[in-house]
Amino acid sequence: MTHDPSFIGFGSLDAALEFQVDHGGWVFDAQDAEEAIWFPPTTPPTKIMLHPATRGYSGRLLSDPADHSALSFQAAPKVA
Repeated sequence: MTHDPSFIGFGSLDAALEFQVDHGGWVFDAQDAEEAIWFPPTTPPTKIMLHPATRGYSGRLLSDPADHSALSFQAAPKVA
C-alpha cells in the first residue's frame, strides 16, 4: 500500500527536518510556534502558503537542501 500524505505535522522543526532529509520536500517553520509542517516535493510553494494547515501563520518555507534545481517565482499579472 502506498501512503502519500499531502502534509505531515511535527512537534518540532528538528523532527520535520530529519524527515525531510529522507523524503525531500518542503518544511514550513511557523513563527512563534514549536510545530513544523512537512509537504511533499511535488507541492508548489504557492499551494503550501495557501494551505489550510499554514493559514494564519507567519513563517519560513525551507526547501530540501539536497535539491539543487533552480526555483523561480513570477510576479502576479497586473490587474487592469
